[in-house]
Amino acid sequence: MKKNKIMKNPINSSISNLIQNRKTTRCLIIVSLILIMLLAGCSGLNQETILPEDIIQKAVSVYEQPKSYYGEAILEIKDNKQTVEKLTMKEWADNSGNQILRRVEINSETEGETISTNNGKEVVVYMKESNTAIKMNLDANLEGISNDYKEQLMNQLSSIAKTHDLSYQGEEEVSGFQTYHLSAKPKQQNSIIGEIHYWIDQNSWFVIKSTSESANTTTEMIYSKLDFAPQLDSSLFVQKLPGDVNLKDIDSDSPLQEKTIDLQQAAEIAGRAILTLPEDSGYQLKNVTCLDLSGNDQFQHQEINQSYEKNGAEALLLTAIIPTGSQAAGEGGGEDELKLPGEKEVTLRGQQGSVIDDVIKCISWSEDGLNYSILIMDPTLSIEKGLELADSLTV
Repeated sequence: MKKNKIMKNPINSSISNLIQNRKTTRCLIIVSLILIMLLAGCSGLNQETILPEDIIQKAVSVYEQPKSYYGEAILEIKDNKQTVEKLTMKEWADNSGNQILRRVEINSETEGETISTNNGKEVVVYMKESNTAIKMNLDANLEGISNDYKEQLMNQLSSIAKTHDLSYQGEEEVSGFQTYHLSAKPKQQNSIIGEIHYWIDQNSWFVIKSTSESANTTTEMIYSKLDFAPQLDSSLFVQKLPGDVNLKDIDSDSPLQEKTIDLQQAAEIAGRAILTLPEDSGYQLKNVTCLDLSGNDQFQHQEINQSYEKNGAEALLLTAIIPTGSQAAGEGGGEDELKLPGEKEVTLRGQQGSVIDDVIKCISWSEDGLNYSILIMDPTLSIEKGLELADSLTV
């Protein structure tokens, strides 16, 4: 599998935003982190003792290609045992051709109905309650992201095995499916990704049910219906939007465009020189990009992203956040700021900052009116080495 380039990966920006914007809701953080895990990594499962050998052999030989399916599921999020979000979902996936076609209809008790379609060329998300829609062309931005649910599961298990102890809990029946029950318990306390359980269909290796617990938040998703031989019409994957819909084309909406710049342009945008790794650091600066979110009600900032490689592989992403609008004062939210599970305070470059050393490895601090973060992409790079690199940054 090809590796995602940092420049083209839409997930990296989301991580920086979640960590640096402390007023983001806990639900958004949990859901986003689950998404990050589902799309992370390209290596296979390397835990020989998790499952009995006969089950591993069966998993390898289940199928060559993901099956098409229709499914119905419920996603419930609880905070302190109180339901804060409940979604019902219907999903159609046509995996029979070279292009993967998909339709997802979600009904939320708080947000109303959302319909998402992927016709192989573009993704359209329609929010019925507000009569708004978002359209995005499918191109190299999604290169390397797999829609194979078996591969996604293996990648997720491979990634989480670095921070969790995986164990086989036996066979159980869930929603009429015979499943294998796996559990993943964090190796350290206050992990940003807490205890996770999977119930995996023995015949297809589709995750019928999953639960996760982190701090006081519990998330459960369970399929009540799955049909692996559905009758699918191509019209399912093309949306007919109302004539008065408020349509936003992400590809042509300049405030959301990430454009390639150089360090001199970055300094002009920031109004000052920004920190960067010295040339003798052993890391190569591959590109510098600017993402303008100043028109976004939630984040209201611009960000400069510097992606670095080492020995030809992505290593880290250095982000400088330039607050704009109501965030221009840049002092954060005080006592109501949200501290992530596992986040620890540190002192670096003479400033107070924080680190997360978990599934996500990130260092963040503020300096000279800018909010900086280093997102570590290289799995062999420790947080201690990351702090050394942060101290070596120069203008």
